[in-house]
Order: sequence, then C-alpha cells, then structure tokens
Amino acid sequence: MKAVITLSVFLIFLFSCKKEKVASAENIPVSDKNLIKKKLDSLQSQSIFIQENKDFLTRIWVKSNEKRGNYFYSDTLNILKISKYEFAEQKLNLSREIDLENAEWAYLEIDSTTIKTMKIGKMNYLFLTHQVSNMGKAMNEISVNFSMINMDNIADNFSLQYYGYPSDYCNGCIRGNFGENSKLKSSAFAKTVLHQYARTSKFIYHPSDEEKNITHYKNFGEKWEKDNATDNNFGAGYAIIPDIIYSTYYDENLFKLTSASEEFVENENYKVQSIFRGNLVGFDKKKRKYFPVIVESCSHFCNKNIEFVDAQTLKITYEDDQSFEINLNKIVFK
Repeated sequence: MKAVITLSVFLIFLFSCKKEKVASAENIPVSDKNLIKKKLDSLQSQSIFIQENKDFLTRIWVKSNEKRGNYFYSDTLNILKISKYEFAEQKLNLSREIDLENAEWAYLEIDSTTIKTMKIGKMNYLFLTHQVSNMGKAMNEISVNFSMINMDNIADNFSLQYYGYPSDYCNGCIRGNFGENSKLKSSAFAKTVLHQYARTSKFIYHPSDEEKNITHYKNFGEKWEKDNATDNNFGAGYAIIPDIIYSTYYDENLFKLTSASEEFVENENYKVQSIFRGNLVGFDKKKRKYFPVIVESCSHFCNKNIEFVDAQTLKITYEDDQSFEINLNKIVFK
C-alpha cells in the first residue's frame, strides 16, 4: 500500500513538472520572433538594397511581375520603391513608402555597382542609378536616373535625369544630355553632389573636353540635326527627306564610328554607308571627305535599301516601299 502511494505521488510530481515546463515555454514569444525572421528573410530576397538597425529597416525594391535576373525588369508596369519599416513590440510596421519610378511598358534596369551609402555632414545618403527604356515601337529615347535619398527621412530625396540614345562610342551606354527637374534646381547642394555621382556611370557617355564641341567629328549627328532643324529619332517611322539638306565635310573616317550592321553602295564619285535603321554617311571620292547624308534612328520601319540611279543621285527605299531620291551634288555644306 505504501509503495502504491509513493508511486502516485511521483507521477503527480512528474506530470506537474511537465505541465509547468509547457506553460513556461508558452510565455516566450518564439512564434513572433520566427514570424519576424521569416518576414526579414522575405524582404531580403525581394530587395535590391536593404539596411537595418535596432529601430528601423529601409529597403529599395521593384514591384514587377516580370523579373529577369536580379536587376532587370520588363513588366507592363515596373515600380521602383523605397520603403521604411519600424520595429515595435516584436512587429515590423511599414511607416513610409515612396515611388521613385513608375515605368509603364518599359524596361527597368538597376546599376547594382553604383548603389552606395555616404555620410555627408550629419546626413546619411543612399545613391542609386536606374535606366528606363521603352518597349516595342515606342520612341527609342532612353533615360538614366541618378537618385540620392536621405536614409533618416526618405521623403528628402532628389534625382538627376539624363536623356539620350544608344551610342557606339561606349559599350551599352547612351549619348545625350542632362535634364534638371524643378526640385533639383531648388538645391544647389543636391545638384552638385548628383552631377559628381553621375560622372562614373557606365550608362552614359562621358565626352572629353574636345568632344563637347559640336564641331567635333563625333558630333556629326547632333550638328546635322541642328543644321537641318530636326530630330529624326523615331519609335516607328522615318522623316520626309527635306528639299534642301545641310551637311558638313569631315577628314575623319565616319564609316568607322559604328558597330551596327551596314551596307555600302558606290560609284565613281561617291561611296555611301547605310546603317541598319540608322544613318546614311557618304564619302566624296574627289574631295576625299566624309559627310552625313541623313541622320536618323528608329525601333521599326526606317531601315532602307539604297542604290545609285545616276552619277549624283541616290535612291532610298524604306521598309514600307516608300522611295526618295537625293542629289548628293545639291547638298549644302556648312
């Protein structure tokens, strides 16, 4: 009988200890910690950049249904966002979110090599570069955006834009000009810092001091457009050939400035290069000079076949079978 009582007391004691351990474990918010860890892991995997301290988490990410690789997006709408979260009572709360870019029917590419943080004075800034190019038959102009964001107050942000077209003068870059928005113009500090940041971008062409002069041979396209008061960059289509074409002679070999597909026609007076969906460039065999005939670019429908119909006249036939004739001897040279 005494043995039975002793066993009963031991079982009651064992059960009580087990129940006490279960109750004690329930008081530790393990599930909350696991949820936060899962949330952080999820945010990390979906972010381009993430920074965390004991109070806040800030991240850069892209809302897109079509991601190609880690930094390229091709959805009908790609939204580049910066989000700030606050840690509070084992929870992660979104406190502020700002759209840095809304790219519709466009490709969005992030330059991961230039994402960096920098302390300027007492402020911590994040620097970011992204590029937007249109899909399909839209205008083939490309924009590159340089951003600086105050990490303590993400609403305090500035951007510098650069607009241009693909260039043969560098690998995968565009050639064009900077454009400044009203917000950037209001801050000389941000303007200076962003222009300095943009100097190292692989997305844009960085000309030498000589190349900044419009008379430099590498600027033959810009000079031709200025002389003819036109901008022949199209999504789909081409320009009507003007009655009078203005051009410039160059000693430098303009044929070598392109890496695109090309074809040539020539006669005893001229040799003409036709670039795929691009420029027509001539060489005067008697003067031994190069000159642009037509400067244009497009995404579709401006490729052309060329042929000489006589000693001076070049016939151009576009993809839609529309034809024009240009008398090279009547081009006006400046």
